[in-house]
Amino acid sequence: AYKVVDMHFRVYNRLGQLVFESRDINSKWNGKINGQKEPAGTYVWTLDYIDNNTGKRISTKGTTVLIR
Repeated sequence: AYKVVDMHFRVYNRLGQLVFESRDINSKWNGKINGQKEPAGTYVWTLDYIDNNTGKRISTKGTTVLIR
């Protein structure tokens, strides 16, 4: 079982537009929005969840580079 509950993952493009979001821990971004390939570049992600062991809310963020 996962130790993560109430997970919310988001990916934003360089303009700050939301291009992907999920509350399913098994769901992954495929580099597309509405079936269209997003351009190569740097994307910002945020991840919010509750650690099931401690009950503590965790918020983290970072960047990833999409290469085509």
